[in-house]
Amino acid sequence: MIKEIIKYGEAEVTYKSKQLLAEKPKLYNLFWETTLRCNAKCKHCGSRAGENIKLEDELTTEEIKNALKSIANKYDASKILLNITGGEPLVRQDLFNVTDFANKLGYHWGMTTNAILINEDNIQKMKNTGMSTISISLDGLEKSHDEFRGVKGSYLKIIKILKN
Repeated sequence: MIKEIIKYGEAEVTYKSKQLLAEKPKLYNLFWETTLRCNAKCKHCGSRAGENIKLEDELTTEEIKNALKSIANKYDASKILLNITGGEPLVRQDLFNVTDFANKLGYHWGMTTNAILINEDNIQKMKNTGMSTISISLDGLEKSHDEFRGVKGSYLKIIKILKN
């Protein structure tokens, strides 16, 4: 009797697995590691961002746009959050060109940044290109944060941004 229940259970699991495989995959999160270049020297960096990075090894603006367009043609871009990371995304000169393109395709987008390069101009570009989320790391109080990030004054820069 137990063997029959187990066999029935296995058959049901196999059937449900096949049903799931037959469904069109859903894409909700898409990550774009924009660059390994960075303006900080964070102690925890697993990517070793900023060390011997060659600009020619990065995807070009057109390659990124083509990839985003291809994905938008297969999935509903309006249901996808494009998570932009790095290195430091704001070191890419074409970042807002790409995010504007992604926004026009229907993507929502957000960014993880060390915030060192955030200024009024970049804030306006973030708004204009449809940014919906931002993650800024604050790693302790001023002394420990700056030491951990390897950039003196980065803590106060973040605090100033958060106050505005």
